Amino acid sequence: MNRNVVARCLALVLIGICLATYVRHDIEKMNHMGREQFLASKAETQARRFDRTANTRAPLVVSVIAAVFLIVCVFLSYELLVFAISKGLKFAGIGTDSSATPRSLHPPFS
Repeated sequence: MNRNVVARCLALVLIGICLATYVRHDIEKMNHMGREQFLASKAETQARRFDRTANTRAPLVVSVIAAVFLIVCVFLSYELLVFAISKGLKFAGIGTDSSATPRSLHPPFS
């Protein structure tokens, strides 16, 4: 199997594990607090957030630039993770290198 495909699958699994761990930690923290304390902390947090953001609206251009920057950062992080996993797989001798495949096996214009 192509090493890059394996690296991409492993990167997605690793990202999924990290997100699941974060969500579980958040739920454990919420359960530890109890219902009343959790609701009180959320109300206070939401009140501060409203006070901070309701009066000062960012222009659409700033929001778009921030969203594009965030997406680029996430994509670059994913690609760096895939690159690191691919190099690790190559070092371990797992999978095949896509550059080792003869050119005649690639479809045209690929």
